[in-house]
Amino acid sequence: RRVYNAVYNDLVEFMEKVDRTENIEAGDIVYFNDEGKVTKSVNMYSVAGIVSSEDTYGLVLGGDGLEEDEKVPVALVGRVYLKVGDIDIQVGDILGIDNLGNIRVLPEWNRFAIGKATTKNIEGKVYVLVR
Repeated sequence: RRVYNAVYNDLVEFMEKVDRTENIEAGDIVYFNDEGKVTKSVNMYSVAGIVSSEDTYGLVLGGDGLEEDEKVPVALVGRVYLKVGDIDIQVGDILGIDNLGNIRVLPEWNRFAIGKATTKNIEGKVYVLVR
């Protein structure tokens, strides 16, 4: 069972994976292919979003008829962890991706933005506000 309307929960949509064997984890960024399925293969012009964790999402859309290994929960709005490696990120930084799929701090909100950091980088992850 889930607890709804709890602190830090996000709204996700289960999206179909391109390859059911691809290892996609919470905190990864996924991209749409031409069929509207998601993958970690970088395509900076079709970012689907950040994969959420079943520990944090509270409201869920989609995924009907798909097996567990065929779908991933992509955050539509709320706060989710994002894998960022060793990048120096501070609270309030606008985060986006470059053409190689690397996380970058952006000077302003633009079409490559994926969210705003709500925590500093701790152990390679930050909490990001997706909107």
